[in-house]
Amino acid sequence: MPNLQFKRLLVLSNSEKSANQFQFGPMKNLITAKDNNVGKSTIVELLLWTLGCELQFDSKWTNRDCTALVYFSIGDFDYSIRRYKNQISIRADNGERIDFPKITGEFSQWFAEKVGFKALLPSRTQQLETPPPAYFFLPFYIDQKKSWLRAWDGFENLGQYDNWKSSIIKYHVGLLTPEYFNIEKDRHDKKGEQKYLQDDIKKIDVTLDIVGKYIPQISDAITTDKKKFENMTEEIREDLTSLSIQQEASLNELARLQGEYAYQMHQQSVSSSIIKELDKDYLFSVENIEGDLIDCPICGTTHDNSVYSKASILADKQEAENQLNQIISNVNSLAAKIEKTNFNIADIRDRIAIINEKYVIEDENQKTIVLSEIIENIAGKSIEFKVKETRNTKVIEENELKNQLSSLKKAQKDILKEIDEEAIMVDFNNFFNEYIKFLGADDINASEITSPLSYNKVSKEGGAAENVRAMLAYYLTVYNLIVNYGQDIKAPLIIDTPNQHEQSNTNYEKIIQLLLDKYPKNNQIFLCAMENSQIDKYKTDANIIVLDANKILQQQLYNTVRAEFNFFDTGADELLR
Repeated sequence: MPNLQFKRLLVLSNSEKSANQFQFGPMKNLITAKDNNVGKSTIVELLLWTLGCELQFDSKWTNRDCTALVYFSIGDFDYSIRRYKNQISIRADNGERIDFPKITGEFSQWFAEKVGFKALLPSRTQQLETPPPAYFFLPFYIDQKKSWLRAWDGFENLGQYDNWKSSIIKYHVGLLTPEYFNIEKDRHDKKGEQKYLQDDIKKIDVTLDIVGKYIPQISDAITTDKKKFENMTEEIREDLTSLSIQQEASLNELARLQGEYAYQMHQQSVSSSIIKELDKDYLFSVENIEGDLIDCPICGTTHDNSVYSKASILADKQEAENQLNQIISNVNSLAAKIEKTNFNIADIRDRIAIINEKYVIEDENQKTIVLSEIIENIAGKSIEFKVKETRNTKVIEENELKNQLSSLKKAQKDILKEIDEEAIMVDFNNFFNEYIKFLGADDINASEITSPLSYNKVSKEGGAAENVRAMLAYYLTVYNLIVNYGQDIKAPLIIDTPNQHEQSNTNYEKIIQLLLDKYPKNNQIFLCAMENSQIDKYKTDANIIVLDANKILQQQLYNTVRAEFNFFDTGADELLR
C-alpha cells in the first residue's frame, strides 16, 4: 500500500508582507529550536490544516490571515494543495486546478478517494457521509495540547458527529472494512425508504379511522343488490351519479387532509421540542461554561464552545424555528382546506337531502334508509377499498425492505467473521506491552488496556510522566496495526513535543529510542522537539528544520514565496515537483 508523504510547505501573509517555505525529507524530519514559542507546532499544524483538518491556532496567528501551500505525494502521484480560510484548491499531475469552497462535501469525498478512506458517519440529519480529512489523520497526529491527555482528540470540531470513535478506530486498525461500509450505506438508504413507508402506513391508518367514522352502517344487501338500484328512476340515477362522485371525491380529499393534518401536528410537536433543547444548549454554553472548550465528564471528549460554536447553536435554532414556522403554516393551510372540504360535503348532503325527501328504500328488516346514507356508504366503501389496497401494497413493500435489511445485516456479519479480530487484538497487546516495557512505564496497568478501543483507560493509568509514555505506546501500537491491517493510505506519524511533564533524561532517551527502533521503516515521521542532547540519535539521517527568534514568517522571503503562489494560481505545470 503506497504512503502519503509531505514534501514542501509554503506559507504567505499578504497583510504582513512576509512568508516562508520548508522542505521535508522522505523519512525522518525534526523541527526544533532552542526556545519555545517560535512555531515548531505551527509548521506541522499548517500541513494538516492545509489538507482540511481544523486546529486551534492562537489569535496572533489567525490575525495574520495566512495562506498555505503544501506539496505532497500519494505513491507515485504528486499533488499541490492551497488553503485560504476554508477555500481549498488542488492541482494533480495533469496540472488541472480543482477549487472547493469548503472542507466538507466534495472536497472530503475527493480526499477520501485519493487516500482510500472508506469510512462513513451519520450526519446530524442522519445521512451517511464521508467525514472530513481530520478523521483520516487522527491516528497519525499527536498534538502538543490535547493528544497527550486524551487519544483521538487532536483536532477541533470533531463533535459534528455523534459516537464516531468506535467506527473510526475499528476502521483504521482493520476491524471494519470498506465492504462493511458499502453495505452500511445500502442499509442506511433502505432504512430511509422503510421509514418513509412506515410514515405513509401511519397516515393511511389515520385515514381509515376517519373514513370509518363517516361511513353509515348499512346492510351489505342494500348496497350490493343491483335490482334495488335498477328500480330507481332514471331521473334519480342521473341526479345522484353526479352527487355520488362529488361526495366520494370530497370524502377522499377530507380523509387525505385529516391524515396530513395529524402528521403535521406531530411534526410541530417534535420541532417545538427541538427548539426548547437548543435554547437550553445555548443558555448552558453561555451562562455555565467558561472558555472555548467543554470536557465531557462521561466520554472525555472535548467539545467546542467557541463563539463560532455558540453561533452554530443559534443557527440551528433559527433553522428549527424556520421549519416550525413552515409546519405551522402547513397546519393552518390544511385546517382551512379541511374547513372548506367539510363545507362542500355539507352542501352536497343538503342537495342529496332534497332528493331524500322524495325517495327512500327499506332493508330486509323493513328499516327505512334514505338515499344519502346509501350514497355515503357506497362512496366511503369505495374510498376504504382504495386506501386499504394502497396500504396492502405499502406493507408488502415494507416487508420486502425488512427482508433486504436482514440480508444486508447478515452480509455485514459474514464480513466481520472474515476479519481475524483475534490476530489484531493479539498484536495490539503484544505491541503495547512491549512498548510499555521498553519505556519503563512500570506503573501502567496494561491488563486494563486490551484493545484499540481502550483509549480512555490509557489516560487514567500511572502518573503524569508515565501517562505520556503510555500514550506514545498506544499511538505507536495503533500505527503499527494500521500498517499491518489497515486498508487505506498510510500518512506520516507527527509527534509534537513528546518531552511532556518533565520526563527524566533517561526516559526521554527511551522515547527517542522507541521511535528509532519500533517505528515502521521507510515511513515518513515528523518530530517537534526542543534542542537537547537526548534527540541527537534521532538527528542522524534526519531532515532538520531549525527555527529561531524570527519564527515562521520572514519578510525577505515574501516576494519569492508569493511568486510561487502566483504560479500555482496560473497553473504552471513546473510547480508539481
